[in-house]
Amino acid sequence: MGRAPLRSRAAPALAAPALVVPALVALVLVVAGCSGADEPAAGGSPSPDETASASARTTGTPQAPVSLAPSDAILDWQPVPGPSDLSVTTDGEWTLSLDESAGSAQLTGPVPTTVPAGVRGRVSDALLGERYALVVFQDPQEQEPATAVITDLSTGSTSTIDASTPGAPTTVGGSWALDGERASYATTGPDGAYCLATADLDTSETTLVWCAPDRSGFNAAHLGESGDAILTFDDARPSCRTVVTVSSTGTTPFEGVAPCQGFEGAVTADGEVWSVVPDKDQIEAARYLARIGDEYVDLGPGTSGTLTTCGAATWFVQDPQDDGDPARLLRWADGTLTTAYASPAGRSFLAEPRCAGEVLTLSVFSEQGDQQVSARVS
Repeated sequence: MGRAPLRSRAAPALAAPALVVPALVALVLVVAGCSGADEPAAGGSPSPDETASASARTTGTPQAPVSLAPSDAILDWQPVPGPSDLSVTTDGEWTLSLDESAGSAQLTGPVPTTVPAGVRGRVSDALLGERYALVVFQDPQEQEPATAVITDLSTGSTSTIDASTPGAPTTVGGSWALDGERASYATTGPDGAYCLATADLDTSETTLVWCAPDRSGFNAAHLGESGDAILTFDDARPSCRTVVTVSSTGTTPFEGVAPCQGFEGAVTADGEVWSVVPDKDQIEAARYLARIGDEYVDLGPGTSGTLTTCGAATWFVQDPQDDGDPARLLRWADGTLTTAYASPAGRSFLAEPRCAGEVLTLSVFSEQGDQQVSARVS
């Protein structure tokens, strides 16, 4: 087996580093709800009575979502060539991989190329899309703004988004996302505000989309054709975390999410999917929920920080719930919840799935041996 795969999974980052938000002198994000004890935990884990009530409903509510159990619809997973200790994303034609030290990224395909860190720092994000690959380098000391190197897969030409980008320079840290020809990242706006920017990779034009209020920030960006979502937070103790859709007109909280308990979310063609963390002492243990129109659905337990959109579906990881259970990758689409992957027997867990076009790549860590596999999702 590879590099200590059975150690505890590292807790997902709960917020962008405080130093990337100049107005926040000491940002502390605590995973705990800010609603009162007597308020209903809307969009949270339902009580036994609520679950029983929900099962009899034809339409779930925020307080009593309909509980679903996944059916099996295992995809055709194939091994990804190469060592399992590399972080790999592939679409079948192109493969983007990081070396063990995260000092460079290797892009293999019709026009192979290496993207070295050089003086830029270490690789923090590596995203592969249908037309572009995006590799983000961060200063290990978190003193300098990030640099993103964009590779046009059709030509092999490269460009950068960095501290000199007009109108929307990069800052330290922050959440990066890629959807088609659009990339999003954190920038510094007027009066030092912490803002969300997007870049059109076809034209190199950047847009300042939205700026967080004073003493607030955001992370966990998810871009999509149906809308863009982020997690906003403030510097209260405990912090109030709100999953919102975001655009140039502002932000709108997801409907039916427990106040201040959000962790991340994505907009779908027919609604929204999000996660909450009910217990601040168990950061990894999330609950995933969804809204379809006016109906609310409880998708069950999952691993926080693993929400991914790929193809026409939304995906998340579920760690083993009992001894002997496999780790699973669950798929939510068209009102149906299915198991798309189940790990080999023995203790195991899955890393966050990585999407490239309509292909998912999974890193699997288990007693049977570490491996990476990929499958076409549609």
